[in-house]
Amino acid sequence: MSGFVEKGIIRVHNHVGPDIWLMQIELPRIAKEAKPGQFVHVKVNDPRYILRRPISIAGTDAWKSSTALWEKAQKPCLI
Repeated sequence: MSGFVEKGIIRVHNHVGPDIWLMQIELPRIAKEAKPGQFVHVKVNDPRYILRRPISIAGTDAWKSSTALWEKAQKPCLI
């Protein structure tokens, strides 16, 4: 998968364990090309956080154009 930028919509954001979150984001192009175990760099629309965060891809569903991401929360938590 080559590098590109895609804006997504968060569809699901669930707390699944101690400090662990599962996000499903609508990202059609990434859902078609990415594989579990790869990473996406997530940037939030908040000027306090200028760096992107690498988050692991847990799975994709090209039919739904969604990408599932696992996040282990750090202190402070961005999501």
